[in-house]
Amino acid sequence: DVDAFIASISPERLRSDSAELAVLLAKATGMSPVIWGTSIIGFGKYDYIYPSGHSGTSAKVGFAARKTGLVIYLCPGFENKGADLAALGPHRLGKGCLYLKSLEGIDRDALVRLASQTVAQIDQRYPQS
Repeated sequence: DVDAFIASISPERLRSDSAELAVLLAKATGMSPVIWGTSIIGFGKYDYIYPSGHSGTSAKVGFAARKTGLVIYLCPGFENKGADLAALGPHRLGKGCLYLKSLEGIDRDALVRLASQTVAQIDQRYPQS
């Protein structure tokens, strides 16, 4: 149960940010949130296979509340997303992860666009999903 999972997150700031982020990402993706593993809230799913032969199933977009803030999973990455990243507000980037200390100062519209673009990229790359 996603609501129960979010209710268990502490501290309060991270819990309220997670609840808001779940709503924003559901809006961006048009998909309902689902718990992946023990700590990730994901939206949609797709099957992938790399040229190496490694394959699996992943959420199209997801996030996790960590001690240092929020990790938003936006694979395959951030190419051609510079304008939305510039508008987003304070963040750090990993290979396919967006790190936010909180949602304070974050442009919600830019975040929704980033997630929507990620879903479109995945749907184009993996049309069978």
